[in-house]
Amino acid sequence: MFDWIGLGYIGVLIFSFLVNMLPFSSPSNMVLAAFVVTNLQGSSPFIIGVLVAIGSTLAKTIHYFISLYGSKVLNDDIKKRLENYGLKLGGMGAVVLFLTAASPIPDDPIIVALGVVKYNPVKFLIIFFSGKILITTAGALMGNALDPILTGIFGDIGTAIFSFVLTVLLTVVLVKVDLEKKFKNFWNKFSKN
Repeated sequence: MFDWIGLGYIGVLIFSFLVNMLPFSSPSNMVLAAFVVTNLQGSSPFIIGVLVAIGSTLAKTIHYFISLYGSKVLNDDIKKRLENYGLKLGGMGAVVLFLTAASPIPDDPIIVALGVVKYNPVKFLIIFFSGKILITTAGALMGNALDPILTGIFGDIGTAIFSFVLTVLLTVVLVKVDLEKKFKNFWNKFSKN
């Protein structure tokens, strides 16, 4: 995992892309950007934020196209449910997509639903990237601000360990701050038949 980051900025792009290719299980890109900044000494947090956003957007765009073209092979019941989710988003699709991209809320369910209803791919790409760049830049700036403190306290190895612990803690805190409950309530509202 650390080998990709060792390749410099191109490694950050590859690392972000590969991590985000894991459907329904990739970590928050905010935490990912913070982690990368603390492990790639001398890097620009703004460049890291942009690269993590690009890697994430490329991976999730592939998920979108898999949903778009893969919906043809879904059984009718699953396809109908996903179409209902997507149609219930209606004119709110852009807003919901932006908010999920710009937050730690899982974005894969929205991406799949929008792919099934054939949401405009250019709009998808622009809106998703716009949301992602906000959260990744914020994460990279946070990691950059914390890095000198962490290195001074824990040293280089300690920083890597602390980055992992920080990733776990931030993920737990963000999920526990009722975001998961709000997302489930939101999703349940749209998934009712």
